[in-house]
Amino acid sequence: MAPNEAYVGQRRSYSGALCTVRYQGPLPSLKGEWLGVEWDDPTRGKHDGSHEGQRVFKCLSSSPTAATFVRPSRKPDPERTLLEGIKFKYAPSTTPKSVGQSASVGNAAIEISGKVVEEVGFDRIKKQLSLLADLKIILVDELAISGIVARAASSVEVKDAQRELQQTCPNIVELDIGWNTIETWQDVANICLPLKRLKILKAGGLRLRSFRATRSENEANPFQNIEELYLNECLLRPEQILQILSPGESCGFPSLKVLSLSLNELDVFGKRSQNSAVKCQSVRTLVLHNNKFRDLSSLPDITSLFPNIASISLQGNELSQLGLQTAQQFDTLETLNLAGNQIDSYAFLDALTSIFPNLTSLRISRNPLYERTHDGVEQQQSAASDSTSYYLTLARIPGLKSLNYTTITPRDREEGEIYYLSVAEKQIRALLDTKDERPLEQKAKIACGMHPLYTTLCGKYDREDIVQVFVESTKNQKPQSESARPKSELDIYAPGTLGSRLVDACFYIQKPEPECSRTFQRLLPTTVSVYRLKSLVARHFGLRALQFRLVYESHEYDPVEPISITTRNNRGKEDWDAWGEWDVDAVQEGHDLFGHSPADDELSGGDKDSAPKYMVREGQRFRKRETEVLDGMREWGDFLDLTAHDGSKRRDVKVRVEPF
Repeated sequence: MAPNEAYVGQRRSYSGALCTVRYQGPLPSLKGEWLGVEWDDPTRGKHDGSHEGQRVFKCLSSSPTAATFVRPSRKPDPERTLLEGIKFKYAPSTTPKSVGQSASVGNAAIEISGKVVEEVGFDRIKKQLSLLADLKIILVDELAISGIVARAASSVEVKDAQRELQQTCPNIVELDIGWNTIETWQDVANICLPLKRLKILKAGGLRLRSFRATRSENEANPFQNIEELYLNECLLRPEQILQILSPGESCGFPSLKVLSLSLNELDVFGKRSQNSAVKCQSVRTLVLHNNKFRDLSSLPDITSLFPNIASISLQGNELSQLGLQTAQQFDTLETLNLAGNQIDSYAFLDALTSIFPNLTSLRISRNPLYERTHDGVEQQQSAASDSTSYYLTLARIPGLKSLNYTTITPRDREEGEIYYLSVAEKQIRALLDTKDERPLEQKAKIACGMHPLYTTLCGKYDREDIVQVFVESTKNQKPQSESARPKSELDIYAPGTLGSRLVDACFYIQKPEPECSRTFQRLLPTTVSVYRLKSLVARHFGLRALQFRLVYESHEYDPVEPISITTRNNRGKEDWDAWGEWDVDAVQEGHDLFGHSPADDELSGGDKDSAPKYMVREGQRFRKRETEVLDGMREWGDFLDLTAHDGSKRRDVKVRVEPF
């Protein structure tokens, strides 16, 4: 094959711009032969491989302007071998003239304004650069390097070039051969074989046509000591990546710790059945920046191939949903980078705790979720936005130690979790107060799903769990009879209207006279003044104006005194005398030690179905709260306790009338 003869899959460079030949042949309505090339820089082309609306060839890139048709007669740039590229960059005085350097150019005098510039110290610099044996880091990217030897070289020539490279540069630790005209992974293996100390290999921007490297039985593994491998912007597919990593039945990179596969337009990372037994045990970090992943559904395949993976970076993808079952867990993962995606819901973050139980470092900035506050309002100040998102994120992941490269201090965690509780309570209360057809149990379940850590954090900071209070209150609620007024009947009125201020008021006289009615019940607004209310009550019961008291009986209970038994092991005469002359036999029959009779535990008026006047809880005696409605022009609603424990508004009010 002639040196410049084209073929499909060939890598070429035109004026320093790399491309790959994808088509060779005629084009409709055009004379002669044409080459269809796909440029590495997709902005350089004019189309996507189509001609006059008809597909001629397909590009690896998804860009609509990655391809161009050129004439085969167009001369490509000359290529170099690896050693020629190293000498060209690091020891230019030793570069052969055949590579393109002219002796006359190298020896020409430099003149500025007609004066010859004297070169001082350049001989010493060239001498230092000529010591290629001391080089540990070599960067020969974008030098049109085709391999360790020229194309179509024999195996003998390959062996000779490897020996020369080993003698010339024996101490290379890091090598960058990216964005060159290398065509096969076998060419990469031939380059790495003589470099016994090589640990970092960067091969980004290569457009390979063959992805499997072979070696003889007695030949060493060329990638034995590679710890970091960078294959960015190579437009590789998952099966091609697997061929590179595992050319046989075992992993070809036994020491690999970091694998970078950014800018490959990957949307899935799946294992193939023929390589199901292959595992790269040493890989701890996987970088997948700027691909096209839409969810995390590839994680099971990734962790199967890399069972000890500890860090995954998915920055700059299109992630918007999990794509995983919450029952799935990835115990080895400790660091996760999700910055620059399309995550717009805190539900995504809530699931991370169960999916990644050992997650300690997270980066999740530059997502739509943080472009607005927790209630959906656009942020006006970036500082407030950052603080809000920072707190609401760290509170959702208890084991997190670093967020967006910021170390989480104990104070940050405490402030964040307390702020999270306040936001969660506001959202949960709004949900529980919603009047719809959903069962109460379903509302409570939805509330727990909205904030899975709410109950745990309530216990941590000794806060009242409004979900638990809501559930208990609904369980203890007595069913209403058909004749009773439904509790929610008055809740249909919009806030701020007169109907929203109505309460179902019941007035009764403790010891009514025979000619008076015992009770009086009607709907009354809480905005009525006390004087006007008393006028209404007096007219109904036939009482003299302002010659009676109104006592509001609240639903709340206040502590009275503890119930305790004092015991002492060593009682002396002084202890007994300390009791004074109190006579235990003087307690009235039917009363307890505190002077309360059983009649006190019944509501006045003989209402057996109402709550008792006294109650005992955990050794503490409580008495039902009573508040006198004082005379004046104040609204009588100021004396009422209308807010229940669960945040709902009470509508039933009971008032005792006590004539003077």
